[in-house]
Amino acid sequence: MARSKKKKPGILRRCVGLIASVVEHRQSALVRWSGAGVVVSACVIAGTMGLSALNGDVRAKLFASQPEADVIFVDLPNSIRELAFSDLHDEILPALDGDWTEDRACQLIAQRVQSVGWVEKVNSVRRFRDGRFEVRCDFRLPFALVQRSADFFLVNDQGVRLPGKYRYDRQWMIVQGVASSPPEAGDLWGGDDIQAGLATIRAIRDKPVGDQITGVQVDNYQGRLDRHESHILLATDRAGGRIAWGSAPGEEVEENSLARKIAILRENFERTGRVDGGYAVIDISTFPDKFTIPG
Repeated sequence: MARSKKKKPGILRRCVGLIASVVEHRQSALVRWSGAGVVVSACVIAGTMGLSALNGDVRAKLFASQPEADVIFVDLPNSIRELAFSDLHDEILPALDGDWTEDRACQLIAQRVQSVGWVEKVNSVRRFRDGRFEVRCDFRLPFALVQRSADFFLVNDQGVRLPGKYRYDRQWMIVQGVASSPPEAGDLWGGDDIQAGLATIRAIRDKPVGDQITGVQVDNYQGRLDRHESHILLATDRAGGRIAWGSAPGEEVEENSLARKIAILRENFERTGRVDGGYAVIDISTFPDKFTIPG
């Protein structure tokens, strides 16, 4: 009996199979964001004879029924999800206007995400065959509000401005009296006065001391308005309440140390339930064992 010959697939079928396998491999490509820029994992393509001629038509047929792209921020903290989502969404949309299967899709998303002020660093962008992109980033978290006239701006603990303008919110302490204008979102807010304010907040924000402090005033930083007055004031949750703090942390000269100032506030709280000892205005910068009441 003569053996029947198996029909070999035509060149088009073979090319379609090759292209599908290549595209499948590319869809799982990982983009890593490094100091040197975007590094895309390489795809090694063998046997590409006739590929360039067929690529456009075959690619269109292969992905005509693909679902819409879906971008997932894997490491987006819940604490900023509501604040940051619209900024991230608006920035990414242009990168998905075209064919999300394009080789540069991951790179474009990484570049756009990196430009959003909420993002400190893009670690990776990974694409899957179902149109899903998983983006992993280090995010900047709100630390304090900075007030300029009637406007409030969020900054992280390093003083980098975050996107948007805000209303007053008690969950964040305020830095008031900063001399410089707000930078663009994602840029460091310049000036030693804002850094002094943030350093003071870091020192006092822990319970129970921080619960009754609403903000830090740096108008007179380094005595620029009056060298005889406290360089930094703390605002309390009492109407008009103020605590004369003295110099910024690390700039103390002939005054109480940072540790001693915190100790006085804690002692006041333990004794009276108030960090200000029950007074509207006190000074904790001068005497190591007590506060004074300005006359």
